[in-house]
Amino acid sequence: MKFSRITNVRWTDEDKKQIICDVFFDDLGQTQTYNASPTDPVEHGRKIFEEARKLVTANTPVFAREAPVRRFSKKKLFESMTDAEYDTWEQIERQQNKRKARMFREASELNDSDPAFKELLGVMTQAFGSARTVALLATAAI
Repeated sequence: MKFSRITNVRWTDEDKKQIICDVFFDDLGQTQTYNASPTDPVEHGRKIFEEARKLVTANTPVFAREAPVRRFSKKKLFESMTDAEYDTWEQIERQQNKRKARMFREASELNDSDPAFKELLGVMTQAFGSARTVALLATAAI
């Protein structure tokens, strides 16, 4: 799992074997509190621990690296949706103002650096849930 920002870093114990911090996960498009250790069972957990340890040791409040821009094919996105999900997509589109509706209708791909995409991502997450939204976008990645 990819991450691009770590904030609010603090040790969880005096032995300094675990760190709790807020991590922005690029794949989820959201920040979550994460408890990391050098023996974390997943690779991204160990990486988070290393970056967070550097921050807390240097007394630096934030780690951030520029997240790469992700692009998604609307055609692939629609092919991955069930009929019911596509019906929901059309309802979401109808609820947008004319400019946004036209933009999403005419675009052949979506770009996650576009502020309108962030708004759409929030609506998709509400409609389909986080896990399904991530799965749909993963199949549509270019």
